[in-house]
Amino acid sequence: MKPGPSEMRRDEDFPDDIGVLSERKMVQYDAMCMVSERGHAATFLREIAAYEPAMADELEAAAKCYDEEGACLGKMHEATGGYIPPGDDEKLRRLADPVARQKIAEAALQACDKDAQAADHIERALA
Repeated sequence: MKPGPSEMRRDEDFPDDIGVLSERKMVQYDAMCMVSERGHAATFLREIAAYEPAMADELEAAAKCYDEEGACLGKMHEATGGYIPPGDDEKLRRLADPVARQKIAEAALQACDKDAQAADHIERALA
């Protein structure tokens, strides 16, 4: 199972089991990596906008969406009290907390919305 935003809310998928929680943490961290990389997309779009003035407004709007998506990373990270280092079982158990997972799910959904908005702006820029 690869938990997405809605699966983060399923208590039965996050038992107090270090092995299971370790797997779930890696999936969450993969998602966080993808969100963090949106900053590179924002930079790229701003560089293109400088050379394509007719597309600049839409590309800047898309870049802003990617910036906002990247800000969701902090919300995901804060939900569990920050970075969970390997071997820190006490911190890892925070993923079993439904409140923490709800915050992660909300941030992930916000990131998805921002990503979709950015894509819409890029499509308009290319039209």
